[in-house]
Amino acid sequence: METIIITLIAIIFIGILFKIVESKLSNKNKYNYATAYKDVDSILTKAELKFYDTLYDVCNDLDVTLFTKVRVADIVKVKNKDDYFTYFNKISSKHIDFVLCDNATLKPLVCLELDDRSHYRKDRMERDKFINEVLSSIGYEVVHIPCKYKYDKEDVKLELQNALKNVS
Repeated sequence: METIIITLIAIIFIGILFKIVESKLSNKNKYNYATAYKDVDSILTKAELKFYDTLYDVCNDLDVTLFTKVRVADIVKVKNKDDYFTYFNKISSKHIDFVLCDNATLKPLVCLELDDRSHYRKDRMERDKFINEVLSSIGYEVVHIPCKYKYDKEDVKLELQNALKNVS
């Protein structure tokens, strides 16, 4: 009799456990992605887009390829395998506003940050300092461009020519 009770309890327990697992699995399919997300008007902010127009022309003149919103982890690799995740996590969610690359190889040469008002916040200044140190330590030239209402193409070109001269 005791064996029958233990068997019944085990069957009930397994049945409840099965229902819980089944419920969890079916909840994964209840997300309606069509209503959860929407598209964006542009991958760039209005300020970035304004600068992009000038920068695009300058890059054509300088014979370099322009990329926007480049994830730092896509242009920086962690050397030390022992501390891989520690260092990778520090860069994985950060991006650079603009990256100029060699036309033939697409090797990153110059990283550009468009500095708006947010770059004067303490947390943002710390982030910029960290990113500058990481990028500079591996040989990338980092240029900070103050956000403006209008950009002079020749001024931007001169600044980038100087930055490209410093690239190893």
